Amino acid sequence: MHEKLIKKLKEKYNITQQQLADELGIKKQFMSDVARGKAKIPKDKFNLFIEKYKVNEIYLLAGKGEIFQDENATESETIELPLIVASAGNGYAQVDHEVIKVDKNQLVKMGFNNFKNFVVCKIKGDSMQPYIIDGDLLIINTESEIVDGRIYIINAFGDLYCKKIRKGINYFIMESINKDYPEEKFCRDEMTAINVIGQVVSIVRQLRL
Repeated sequence: MHEKLIKKLKEKYNITQQQLADELGIKKQFMSDVARGKAKIPKDKFNLFIEKYKVNEIYLLAGKGEIFQDENATESETIELPLIVASAGNGYAQVDHEVIKVDKNQLVKMGFNNFKNFVVCKIKGDSMQPYIIDGDLLIINTESEIVDGRIYIINAFGDLYCKKIRKGINYFIMESINKDYPEEKFCRDEMTAINVIGQVVSIVRQLRL
């Protein structure tokens, strides 16, 4: 995932893989594996890339979006949103104690002005392909209304899912885009164990972050 980053760093800053390895405090062979796509940069080394080489945090985490930060962006143009992880598959629950820096202007252009109810959700699985793919980061509005046919992050019996919703008085259906996954229908008695976290309002790979 980070092989493109290593190539761009070498070009932009005129440095070698050995110099990068020395700065990170890792072995030359491991850096070589990163450059060939056989390994990833450890999370505890991200700060060096973010602060010194102005690499986007989003790209480091998910390999999506612009590699480098916008040099014209100011601190006031970015906001920090909480990061959660959900499944586009058979169920996954995780809350990372991390935040993601998001370009505020991009959200404003999409018509959003109040960000206090927004979170970023990292997707695991392929049940929403080809629209949402494994590793995508989604912007979630936790105060959106529920509308049939739209995509939401849902807590069902303790697991987080990314699914389309169809809802009635006596039923709740979670539907995948990938037809290899059957829909899941819950009856009225089971609906008390289901909580809609929020609506997917954007896919991060479609934003400049």
